Amino acid sequence: SCGTRDLLLDDTLLMAEKWRAAGNLADVQIFPGGCHVFQAFETVQAQESLDEIHGFLNRMATQDPT
Repeated sequence: SCGTRDLLLDDTLLMAEKWRAAGNLADVQIFPGGCHVFQAFETVQAQESLDEIHGFLNRMATQDPT
């Protein structure tokens, strides 16, 4: 997850593309107006982002690695 006001947004998108090009899964959710580490604040947007991250990690943890 990354916000549109995060100074590292371009880096996040670049690294996600490189990760995909290497044959890996990368799921980037962009949150309008979010600043760097916006998930640390108690906002609806932060909770939505954390829910997305939690869901992604759960999906990855339950996949068969073979």
